[in-house]
Amino acid sequence: MIFVFKGLIEDYQLEKKFKYTLGIIYNFQSKSRAGYMFEHEYYVNGKKYKSRQNIYESRRDLVGKRFYVKFNPNNPDNCLMLLEYPVQDCIKDAPPEGWEKIPIKCP
Repeated sequence: MIFVFKGLIEDYQLEKKFKYTLGIIYNFQSKSRAGYMFEHEYYVNGKKYKSRQNIYESRRDLVGKRFYVKFNPNNPDNCLMLLEYPVQDCIKDAPPEGWEKIPIKCP
């Protein structure tokens, strides 16, 4: 019950205050009957963060791909990788503190 409550608080905080950065998926694994999970890493203010995220379909093809990560600037461990927003090849790095909005054009 504590984990559910903590998750709800983190979801709420992530919706209230957030920025975006770049992340890369480095691992994908099956969780038996519970679906799948991927692991990704990203940087905020020069510090490396790692996170796991559940997914309901096998997408091993995502390993090595870059996507935008929504994170809470007050708690960068609180994040969500946005699989619907792949990073364009022309975007190499994110600002150390992240973006206010996802860049829609290459510089």
